[in-house]
Amino acid sequence: MVWPARSPDCNPIENVWSVLAARDNAHGRQYRTVSKLEAAIMGAWTSIEQKYLLKLVESMPRCCLAVIKQKGDLTKY
Repeated sequence: MVWPARSPDCNPIENVWSVLAARDNAHGRQYRTVSKLEAAIMGAWTSIEQKYLLKLVESMPRCCLAVIKQKGDLTKY
C-alpha cells in the first residue's frame, strides 16, 4: 500500500492524549517517581466521560470521508 506523504492523522486517541496532558498540566505538578506519574494519569483517565470517548469514535466516519474527499491531503481533523 502506498502511503500518502501528508497523511492526516484521524486517530481519536490523539485527542484523548491531549485531554490527559491538559488535565495533568493544569495542576503544574512535577512527579518524582514513575508510580506517582502513573497514578496521576490513571486519575485523569478515569475522569474522562464515556460520552466524550463515544463522540470521538463516532467522528471516525466523517474523518475518513474528509480524507477521501481531500485525496489524502490535509483536512480539518
